[in-house]
Amino acid sequence: MTILIINILLASPQIDCPRVLPGSETPLPAGVNLSREDELLQRVICFCNRVMEQERTCLERAFTRQARERCKEVTAAWVRQNLALPRNWVEAGGIAPPPNRSMPRNIRVVY
Repeated sequence: MTILIINILLASPQIDCPRVLPGSETPLPAGVNLSREDELLQRVICFCNRVMEQERTCLERAFTRQARERCKEVTAAWVRQNLALPRNWVEAGGIAPPPNRSMPRNIRVVY
């Protein structure tokens, strides 16, 4: 019976992150959008304050290895959904990839 209750609790954790005005606790008014930087900052703050706390609580309640893995999967899914870089992140204004430098002449590749 306990395992059933834990599975129900773990099956549908919804992590709700409030959208607030930068630097305050005031909810973001309807129709107001944040800059990309502020949006990312709020997601990181939410991850640190809410997502990790929920994962910690989930892990404390989990008694089986499968339940603990499920807790970690939920966190990983949240990260993929909310913090993942876009596929074309270089074109989206991300950091450019490192330059392609050839190896120094005194180092040879041995196969």
